[in-house]
Amino acid sequence: MIFKKDKRIILAGGVFLLTLLTYLSSLNNPFICYDDYSFIIDNQLVNEFNLKELFTSFSSGHYHPVTLLSYAMNHAFFGLNPVSFHTTSLLLHLLNVLLVFWLVFKISGKPSIATITALLVAVHPMNVESVSWAAARSSVLYP
Repeated sequence: MIFKKDKRIILAGGVFLLTLLTYLSSLNNPFICYDDYSFIIDNQLVNEFNLKELFTSFSSGHYHPVTLLSYAMNHAFFGLNPVSFHTTSLLLHLLNVLLVFWLVFKISGKPSIATITALLVAVHPMNVESVSWAAARSSVLYP
């Protein structure tokens, strides 16, 4: 019984490590000209950190208060440092991957299925943009 729990921890740790290694280079990405400027850099809601405004205003035609709150918190703690924005997105993705591992294991009872499923979520090409592009934070906050 103890060995089975240790095996799950090792497998989940391996998935975590592989995911981290896959996206580690994205931490050095700069902000890019697409939506990073309108959603983050030039966004008064992010720069001023007014909770009432964050939850009652639209930004660039979108209503994403939790996303804006996460941007505002990044800005409040680390300024407009792109590394902090990418690090937060990577940490959220890592959390999602571990949650997938846990959920699939709870449903299937098989560590191998949980590992394969979590790996697919972790490194699937469709998730690269969500993790590597600061303005795509909403995709890792509520996938």
